[in-house]
Amino acid sequence: MKQQNKNTSVLRTFGSKTVQAVAFAACLAAAASSQAGIGTLFESARIDGTFGAYGLDNGSISESFILTHDSTITSVTAGIWSEPLYPVTAIGWAFGTQEFGTSLGQGLSATTNVVVSNIFGLIDVTASTFNIAPLSLTAGTYFLTFTQANTAAGANTAYLDVTLDGGNFASVYTPGNTGIGVSFAIQGSLLSAPVPESSVLSLLCVGLACLALTGRSFKR
Repeated sequence: MKQQNKNTSVLRTFGSKTVQAVAFAACLAAAASSQAGIGTLFESARIDGTFGAYGLDNGSISESFILTHDSTITSVTAGIWSEPLYPVTAIGWAFGTQEFGTSLGQGLSATTNVVVSNIFGLIDVTASTFNIAPLSLTAGTYFLTFTQANTAAGANTAYLDVTLDGGNFASVYTPGNTGIGVSFAIQGSLLSAPVPESSVLSLLCVGLACLALTGRSFKR
């Protein structure tokens, strides 16, 4: 009888620990799912260097982007073409509510570069990221203007990666390039968490139910 009670106690302890593990895993999964997508707020196209490039010595480029939630922008990654010995060092930028607008801020920021590909050993295509002072915006359509792409060789000696992504950028040199877009992404964070999807809520409910069962087993 004592042996049976001991076995029952062991099984109950094992069962409660199993339930706790399931609860913990479900809550972790729910938390991870609710955070998915935070980081990149907008991405126009993949940076790959397969279509072409545009030199800002021809004039600034202004590209529209959409924020689907109220967000804070902290950095931008742009596709850049440059000579391997002269990587891009700084990018000039401006944010506005209309093409070439600067009402939301502007500046010249240093870049950190990651080589994505190389063209015939002559040109590096890089994903070049620059930081900006946190810029909080409500959901809507805005414009990012690229004004400079500098290297150690001089101003505007690097080029912006462009692609046939169905975008629409305007420039002083070629206004309204419908069907052609600049390859860039905008990073930051959401000002408020999005409403969780039903699958996330289901995971959370499983976790809470398991925790409740664990509590009942301890009372016994």
